[in-house]
Amino acid sequence: MKNKKILVLTYCGKKKLQGVHKAKDIYLSNRIKAVRKICEKFNLSFGIVSAKYGIIDGEKEIEAYEKILENEEEVNILVPTSVENLKQINPDLVIFFGAAKMYRLLVKKSCDILKIPVEFYGFGIMGGFKDFINRLKQIKNKENI
Repeated sequence: MKNKKILVLTYCGKKKLQGVHKAKDIYLSNRIKAVRKICEKFNLSFGIVSAKYGIIDGEKEIEAYEKILENEEEVNILVPTSVENLKQINPDLVIFFGAAKMYRLLVKKSCDILKIPVEFYGFGIMGGFKDFINRLKQIKNKENI
């Protein structure tokens, strides 16, 4: 994994700052804050799977919105935008943390189109967080060999 770009994603949350902010700052959920903090600790790219914007880089400026990704039709609408955004980010591996089924589907479909390997972690509210962290530690240890 030496010099590989890892993109860590989690899905959006309901509570947001109002107005326009970077995606990494706009969401107020503890899950998103925890995933972001781990990414900063391990110096990994952080992104959001948004119900409005699709897969986005955490640095992207976005406006607050009220939307939930509820079905596969909505997923399919966001795939082209997500694919284009992934092309710009250009990760070698995507790791998604979260249990939300439609958001996972959006990540899978988008990564499959670009043939980007993807790993999924998480269940329930924060279940599987330890496995997720252990995987990120493993990746960072391989980079330092």
